[in-house]
Amino acid sequence: LACFFSDLHKHTMQERSGTQGSQPGGKEESASQVEEFDFPSLEAWLSSSPRELQEKKVDDSIVLVSLFLAFAKSKASGGPTREEGGSFTAFCQAQTKALPNVDGMADLNHAYSCFFVEPLMHVASVLAGLLSQEVIKAITKKDPPLMNTVCFNAHTSVGLVERVPAAPKQSVKRKAAEIA
Repeated sequence: LACFFSDLHKHTMQERSGTQGSQPGGKEESASQVEEFDFPSLEAWLSSSPRELQEKKVDDSIVLVSLFLAFAKSKASGGPTREEGGSFTAFCQAQTKALPNVDGMADLNHAYSCFFVEPLMHVASVLAGLLSQEVIKAITKKDPPLMNTVCFNAHTSVGLVERVPAAPKQSVKRKAAEIA
């Protein structure tokens, strides 16, 4: 399991790439509109409790990372150690409604021990590719960035993108002509 967080603050995307495989000389798409993205801060991410994340239906792999960070923060001295798998499981039971179930992880003790293993080469290369793509998007202001938490599970070869905390719901006012 590998995870990264990005905070581009207020990010302006100035254009989108064309459709992949489009023919040159074809119809030009309408002029790109400038889009703004507002990224939550790391402080806002960390202030979301694992229980809140579960209530908002955030994927269990991201809840597991949140639990690990909260567990590490709760340790008064020295931070977490490899031998504290049982304490981590008890902490998770106290902090959540249901224990997170991450594909490829037998139980929470196994998941906890994985936080202390050096990344495998294939996981590191996937994560590096995702990070470099996001850096290019941020610099060029082309194409929408991944919003704001990315978690890659090597057991299932699945990458998940979540916005934590979730964006506030915006009401959309529609014209009477659009409704009819």
